[in-house]
Amino acid sequence: MITLYEMNNILEKYGKLLVEYALYLKKGERVYVVSTDLATPLLKEFYKEALKVGAYVYFNTSFEDQDEIFFEYASEEQLRAISLLKKRLLKNLMLICILLLHIKQVLKIPSIWQKKELLWRQISL
Repeated sequence: MITLYEMNNILEKYGKLLVEYALYLKKGERVYVVSTDLATPLLKEFYKEALKVGAYVYFNTSFEDQDEIFFEYASEEQLRAISLLKKRLLKNLMLICILLLHIKQVLKIPSIWQKKELLWRQISL
């Protein structure tokens, strides 16, 4: 039976293996990780190791302690950087928010339509 300590040690080694040997990440490189929450323990260790070497890591998912890991292991440069991905995402989200505001205003129109319909029903009777 494997202990929790041994499992954590194995995950740390796998995280390091992914960063240093499989991907050979270097300072300034950007990596986008596509995964599921089933891999969270490994993602955490990978994230720590990737931040240690100075890589910029982006995920298609989020996991518990993600922000804590970032602020603990990120360098000053990594802390100050806003990714192009986030910039584009924020720009698009702002446009989406504006669009949603317009849709929300349009969605209020049915109440006006209902009043007109009631008026039309009254006129047609």
